Amino acid sequence: MFQWGIFLIQLFRAACQVLAQKPFALHFPADETSLFQAVQLNAKDIVVTPTSIQHNVPAWSLFGIFFIILPLSGVILQERDQGVFTRLLLVPGQQFGLLFGRLFAYLSLNIVQFSLMLLIGFFILPLLGTDVLQLNGKGLSFFVVALCSGLTACGFGLLLGVVAKSQQQATLTAAVAIVISAALGGIMVPVYMMPSVMQSLSVVSPLGWGLEAFQILLLRGGTLHDILPQLFAMLLCFALCVLVSWRQLRYLK
Repeated sequence: MFQWGIFLIQLFRAACQVLAQKPFALHFPADETSLFQAVQLNAKDIVVTPTSIQHNVPAWSLFGIFFIILPLSGVILQERDQGVFTRLLLVPGQQFGLLFGRLFAYLSLNIVQFSLMLLIGFFILPLLGTDVLQLNGKGLSFFVVALCSGLTACGFGLLLGVVAKSQQQATLTAAVAIVISAALGGIMVPVYMMPSVMQSLSVVSPLGWGLEAFQILLLRGGTLHDILPQLFAMLLCFALCVLVSWRQLRYLK
């Protein structure tokens, strides 16, 4: 099992290297940019930037998805403090049941929350003067990205709930990790507006992976095949968190 952990870590590093080779700024030929806001750099290349609705709805949806870490880790810690977790662990073969039971519940909440955010982009924000969010027939792909992002968030929540020593430690760690990851990933300030050093650091942010996947679908007209590196990185992060959580559960018995 330790060798599996080393293997997953190596895969995670390889995924980050692949993502680092693909800058977040989206480049298009001039004849493909009629629907987007563009700033011309030279005669050959045009950097296409998302509109406010194209950036904010996916970005803040991801931010909300990752805040599921706080209640998930808090519930696990509360059950540990009350002894419920320990009693359940005494039942043979219950480790995976404990992990995935909570995973399914909180992942379902994430999908409902994401659906509500899309509805706001479709119906509420246009009433305030913004453009209507257009998925361009990529609705299913959007939910695949949301699902992978939710798995990553829930995986970290499980890990934090199992590893943390107290509610205060879990809350502080989760809040700091989410805000830093959001800042690096372009949730607050788009990555293409950041200095080059910050753009290089953004490839390690799970929120950045999700946001880049959304923007590839929205701005490039990409398909699931085009966002496989981002999906793979998120699923690998999830698998690593679950593996470490499962190993830690063996020592909580």
